Amino acid sequence: MLSLAVERRAGAKNEVLRSAGKMPAVFYGPKEDSTSVSVSAKEFKKVWKQAGESSVIILKDGKNEHEALI
Repeated sequence: MLSLAVERRAGAKNEVLRSAGKMPAVFYGPKEDSTSVSVSAKEFKKVWKQAGESSVIILKDGKNEHEALI
């Protein structure tokens, strides 16, 4: 299964993230709180090409792993 490393973001401006090669995102679900994260734009594109929009991937946040759809 494909995985993607994410970092929690707290107050970082989107322009700053994008200039650093990262993209802002939000992880949420019926049993999850809405969580602001950032991902490497380069790695996201690789995973998106392979997984598409309807495959489950693993988001890795340090020790935590979450199943998600892009």
